[in-house]
Amino acid sequence: MYESHLRSLFAKLLASAACVPAVLLGACEGPAMTSPDMSEPLAQPLPIRTVAATAGGPLCSPTTTLASPNLRLVNPAAYLEAGRFGAPCLLDGLGCVEGSITTLERRPYVRGGTECADAPDVPACQARLTDALRAACADPVYCQFRYVATTSGGTVQVLTDAGTVAAALAPIDSVAESQLVAWMAGFDGFDETPGSCPSPPNWDTRPTTAGYDMTVLQTNGPGCIPPSQQRCEISVSTAGAVNAKTCTVLQPCRVLGRRPEGLQELGDGACDSLLGSYLAGAAELEAAAVTAFVILERELQAHGAPEPLLALARQAAADEVRHSAVTAELARKYGGTPQPPVVVARPVRTLPEIAAENEVEGCVRETYAALLATYQAAHARDPQIAAALQGIADDETRHAALSLRVAAWAKAQLSPAEKEELRSLRRRAITTLRAELAAPLPPALSEPLGLPSPLQAQALLHGLEQGLWAQLA
Repeated sequence: MYESHLRSLFAKLLASAACVPAVLLGACEGPAMTSPDMSEPLAQPLPIRTVAATAGGPLCSPTTTLASPNLRLVNPAAYLEAGRFGAPCLLDGLGCVEGSITTLERRPYVRGGTECADAPDVPACQARLTDALRAACADPVYCQFRYVATTSGGTVQVLTDAGTVAAALAPIDSVAESQLVAWMAGFDGFDETPGSCPSPPNWDTRPTTAGYDMTVLQTNGPGCIPPSQQRCEISVSTAGAVNAKTCTVLQPCRVLGRRPEGLQELGDGACDSLLGSYLAGAAELEAAAVTAFVILERELQAHGAPEPLLALARQAAADEVRHSAVTAELARKYGGTPQPPVVVARPVRTLPEIAAENEVEGCVRETYAALLATYQAAHARDPQIAAALQGIADDETRHAALSLRVAAWAKAQLSPAEKEELRSLRRRAITTLRAELAAPLPPALSEPLGLPSPLQAQALLHGLEQGLWAQLA
């Protein structure tokens, strides 16, 4: 029952995700607006306030040099801004406390010209710009993205994808343009003075015959709380293609999946390949999941769980052995070196403790990981990665179903107060996961791995919340 329901739900959510472009919503109707606790429709959309930001932007110099017919900046009265938009707690790189988001923020880092200066109706033009920014949110509350916005003669554009910005600016033939495209791709300049605006030298931009090379900082990789950080050498071609040539991990990243209690800090998997580092981390987490299911079987048995649950836990451990081997092979192909995980042995826990871990690591994180693997299997551009993910996605869906079965068995033996605590843990886990999915990913990861854009990931998470988690006891 659980497995068939998950497969049916995943199929619907993947079909819906096809209606959420990587740039802007609009091809299909988006999710209904809901309140900050996601329990009921919003009576009114959250208000938007503009906050002048001075740190974290693409460059300090005015953007008037970004003259392009496509961006309509050849007219001196035209306007361009580059900034970030969304929930303040996400923009600040924090997890959001449930119910605390009461406003969305528009944070322009750089501006060129005067907003809507040449529009026939200035207030109407400004309202269209605000509406366009709001429409770019896959979720009306938990929203975060980088953007380039322009106005000219009352016409408004909001671009949220590096490729679209690059196409509008092409050819990329100035330092400012190359930095803007790199910033839209999720990279940042190294800020020598915390809180100050990064200047062009912080990006260490170097012209080449094919475009520009630069040394940048990549923050907030997929599934990272606290954020990961990597120093990357990237290139931006005159056509606007952004390529991460080498990346060194400064702070390791956590990837999605079931993590056992007692798991120690993993190796950073540092190598010259961003993809190799990511896959090495994935292989290490898959290996840790083997231990997680071994522990789960032992603890379920100690609390008198039925044999079918024990058998499913044993099968899941065997699956994870295979997943670890497959991902380790892929990691080595791309220069990564997976390290064996270390899990400190713990005594058998109480049933409420087991249920709590299962609620977070199984019902929330592993279930989303199963949906994500299903999405990746359909979108990964690397054929070997896509084939591996197909098998992993099928197994992970069964593992997610096991989590739901364990939850149902455990909750039948818990008190009302203990069950309420599980619901609270689940809500906090969803909020944390939502923050983790909000950051943009470099194409060097998203394309070969088939990872969704932040807009698409948020839409998948929202669908899973409404289609599954909201119905759990």
